[in-house]
Amino acid sequence: MKKYFLPTVLAMAIVFSFSCKKEDDNGVGGRATSMKDVKVSDHFTWRTTDQLAVYLPQSIDKDSSTIYIADNERLYYTGPAIQDFYKVTIPSFANPGAVKVYTENPFLSGKQAQNSPKGSNTNHYPASNPNNPPSFSTLIFEDLWPSKGDYDFNDIVVDYRLEFKIHHKQSWIEKITGYFVLRATGASFHSGFAFELLGIDPNDVDNVTGSYADNASNSAISFNANGTESGHNNNTNIVVFANAYDVLQFAGNGGGINVNPNNTYVEPDTIKVVIDFTNNSKIKLSNLSVAEIFNPYIIVDIPNEGRGKEIHLPGMPATSLASQNYFNTFEDSTDAAAWNGSFTPGDNINSYQSIDNYPWALDLYAGGGNFKYMILKEDIVKGYLKFQDWAEEGTHSDWYMVDNATYRDNTYIYQPPTQSP
Repeated sequence: MKKYFLPTVLAMAIVFSFSCKKEDDNGVGGRATSMKDVKVSDHFTWRTTDQLAVYLPQSIDKDSSTIYIADNERLYYTGPAIQDFYKVTIPSFANPGAVKVYTENPFLSGKQAQNSPKGSNTNHYPASNPNNPPSFSTLIFEDLWPSKGDYDFNDIVVDYRLEFKIHHKQSWIEKITGYFVLRATGASFHSGFAFELLGIDPNDVDNVTGSYADNASNSAISFNANGTESGHNNNTNIVVFANAYDVLQFAGNGGGINVNPNNTYVEPDTIKVVIDFTNNSKIKLSNLSVAEIFNPYIIVDIPNEGRGKEIHLPGMPATSLASQNYFNTFEDSTDAAAWNGSFTPGDNINSYQSIDNYPWALDLYAGGGNFKYMILKEDIVKGYLKFQDWAEEGTHSDWYMVDNATYRDNTYIYQPPTQSP
């Protein structure tokens, strides 16, 4: 029988949204038919994850022996038992009380667990069951910021997962491998996609390979010798691609790619980006919350707007290269802390939200393979029937994971063509 220990689990950032009673004129019987009908509390964060501090039980010696932090469905951390507590990111629909600390891999049988290798450990984000294919999360963007969009959230749709290879004794990050799949672009803009690692100095990076923007002809983006984007002094920025239309080749009919069921479908490809760290970096994964330091964003319409128009997740900061001219114009209500350099990971700020508290981007934890994006110009509220409950009341945090008639109206959701066997 596998040994496990029930740790003391502290919920660090579980935020619930409370709203006023739904008005009878919102759609039919109080049900919204568009985003403008959704009444969002000032305190709603739009996050699909919660942060936990998982404490090492006193019965486990604090040394370099390997521990596993998991629940019944996902393995959240594999690494050395070298500190009192660990930051763990779990999906909001998971049960924090089910998270346990194991001394053997709980997803392997007895002898397999005892004989599993103790070399460098690989951690996955989003977390998944090691017996299944790795999970992907999904990023969805509206690109008309700071003006309101049409809320189909398909201007850029990117699935992603991150692998962290860490030192087996010290939890130092040796390598991050990112897998990115551009599934669709419903935009006419030729936009790029990038991510920032908050608090990780670009000088700690030895080399970046695989970026689709490596040979970008656009002079608005430039790179350091190690492959990180230049111009960022304190945080590492990686440009995955500089133009979505370089990644998904336009088939020549209609608007956008893979958003109109009447147009030609373009098979997505996977971009693999590898970030190797220097031997002296000594950045410990066990001290980090990936959801707090991973700051993905799109760079809108680079050929015409240049490098400065970024759209980030709500609650996340702009990079040091973002133009400040867009903030607090039109519908945007972003706090100054998002662009003046005073943000630190974990801060609770208002950023990239409208005056009605609507976002321009969402990160759907473990949504890859479950979330299907909207048809061009169809509001997300029409396709995802529990979205309003989540945004107004904080319930149904699995709104994007469940595929049945109670949760979805597939009339408005894009369906890729069925693959031949």
